Amino acid sequence: MKMKIWIYSILVSLGSLLVVLAIVLQLRFPSIMSSQLEKKLIIREDSPTLANFISPPIPIYMQFFFFNITNPKEILEGGKPKLVEIGPYTYLEEREKFDLNWTETTVEYNDNTTFFFDSEMSGTLTENDMITTLNPLLITLASKLDNPALPPFLHGIFEMIKVRFDLSPFITKKVGDLLFNGYREDLLLELAKYTNDPIHKTGRFGFFYPKNNTDGGRYGIKTGADGLENLQLITSWKGKPTLGYWPEDHCNMINGTTGSQFPQPIVPEKKMYLFSSDLCRSLHLTFEKKYEYGGLELSRFTLPYEVLANSEENECFCTDNFTCRASMVNLSPCRNGAPVIASTPHFYMGDEETVAAVDGLNPTKEYHETYIDLEPNTGVSFAAMKRIQISMPLRRYKSIPELANVKEVIIPLLWLNESAQVPIERARGLHAKLTKPLKYVLYVCIALFCIGVFIIVFFAILILRTNKKEKKDMKLNAPELEKAPTDYPKESDPLRTPDSTN
Repeated sequence: MKMKIWIYSILVSLGSLLVVLAIVLQLRFPSIMSSQLEKKLIIREDSPTLANFISPPIPIYMQFFFFNITNPKEILEGGKPKLVEIGPYTYLEEREKFDLNWTETTVEYNDNTTFFFDSEMSGTLTENDMITTLNPLLITLASKLDNPALPPFLHGIFEMIKVRFDLSPFITKKVGDLLFNGYREDLLLELAKYTNDPIHKTGRFGFFYPKNNTDGGRYGIKTGADGLENLQLITSWKGKPTLGYWPEDHCNMINGTTGSQFPQPIVPEKKMYLFSSDLCRSLHLTFEKKYEYGGLELSRFTLPYEVLANSEENECFCTDNFTCRASMVNLSPCRNGAPVIASTPHFYMGDEETVAAVDGLNPTKEYHETYIDLEPNTGVSFAAMKRIQISMPLRRYKSIPELANVKEVIIPLLWLNESAQVPIERARGLHAKLTKPLKYVLYVCIALFCIGVFIIVFFAILILRTNKKEKKDMKLNAPELEKAPTDYPKESDPLRTPDSTN
């Protein structure tokens, strides 16, 4: 019996060991995995993932949607602008960081970007398609001359320039020329005599000319060596820690990352900050939802209304009353005074009045929202849609008599969608290496814990029952004590015996 209790006690101890092992394993294994992951996430010269940092391993696409103006004559007579969206004209975007300079906790680099037209993804659209749009060069010059402080004779000079170079409020050009190739503009050659601007000397103009195969300025970022909570945070851009475009300090702050990866922790209650050189400002995104992709749980963060709202917080981004509206920002301070307006496509989340001022707009969340889908353990962007619209104000500029009768509106010229998505096969591969082990260990811990508890309870009961049975058996098998006699002979009576009677 004692042997049984001894064996049962050993088994109870074994069950207790399993419970302890399950608890310790569940507490320690995630931290071990996290430690191994941290070593891989930190950007170092000898990092195995450095190649992915230098050149993204997934395809990035830039899609352009033009707003073709179909009634330019009616617009000059005061008619409502009618636009037809044409696109997408799709380009494959290749990036490569170069000239890396390392410190203990930071790295500086330039990021070269090259665009290649993708005819397959563009379908029947080609770079030779003709688009009618506002003349951006004319509108820019007129906007700069629309300053009461300037002497009147400049308007006369501008009128002569218009006639000499045959400038009109609207132009019709090829898509490729409007984008990266640039179209011939002799006025720029004339301006180059006075500005000595190397771009003016080329005599060409395009919305993104000559940005193809160039870098967007030198970046400095945190490598994560001083903590993953600082991973890829921007420390400087073009050699400076802040911007100098806006009148207030908080608008000139460079916050967050470039958007490809975000620091820890990635949690719903945290805002994700990023800096956009295209918008000349920092932005933040807020959590919207979680969803499953390739076995991974991704968190979607979207651009909230408050970021581009016409609010007191954004007042320092307002450069004039006409363009100070919800969903947009006037980029003239960082575009050499050109009245370029960046906004959400189709003025999504903008004022109804702005949307209704032209025909052809239909703002919708599905097609015009900016968002990033993050994998919480790594902070990597597994899907991203950066959508920006470029517009210009159509106003009754004094230096352009042809615009004397126009309705003053903001006319969209084009919008772009810069997108990337990690293939589902890569997501499944990361799931197998990162989240599956955690799940398997969790399942093993649950199993060990349950088995341990079962062994403890089962054999503890057996011990109790065995002890109880042993006590019962001892009671039943104990010899009966003989009944003791009532009279005993007195020690002083030697003749008295046990059989004596009175």
